[in-house]
Amino acid sequence: SVIYPGIDLPTIKPAPSGPLRVGLLGRLDPVKGHSYFLEAVGFMKDHLTDELFLVAGEQKNTAPKDLEQQAVRLGIERWVRFLGRVPDAGTFMEECHVGVIASVESEAVSRAALEWLARGRPLVATEVGALPEMVLNGDNGYLVPPRNATGLARTLRLLMDDPDRRRKMGERARRTAETRFSLDRLGEET
Repeated sequence: SVIYPGIDLPTIKPAPSGPLRVGLLGRLDPVKGHSYFLEAVGFMKDHLTDELFLVAGEQKNTAPKDLEQQAVRLGIERWVRFLGRVPDAGTFMEECHVGVIASVESEAVSRAALEWLARGRPLVATEVGALPEMVLNGDNGYLVPPRNATGLARTLRLLMDDPDRRRKMGERARRTAETRFSLDRLGEET
């Protein structure tokens, strides 16, 4: 039997007001796919206005300055913010409208995916590791191939351009967390 990890379910908070914010939370490491996320933003730049793309995570094997330089080369520095390690991952997620996991490999268990779902945020994730078992494509989020910035950009636009879709997917994300990844379910199955 496969017993999925559980997560403490926080009180759900509505999507924030203000400009649309897309967040990627993960250590700064090539395996997390930050460069593809930035490329995706680059593909969308001709259609962006006040949206923000937030990158949160501590430095590991990628220097923040390298990602910042990539943003400048792509001409997207106006829309991208590099926050470093945030004091509270949950608060960061609640301040976003859409979550992204752009990993190119690994993700045997994605704690970040569980956190995004538990907070009722639709998630765009790559088809690596356990992510296809957590993100139900077209239901609580979308799956895209890894290393595919074009597909990531196209998929993000679906959520960015449709507040009603974001809201409904966010509600289904929370239901997924409640029914499949709660601590009670983990205890019962264990």
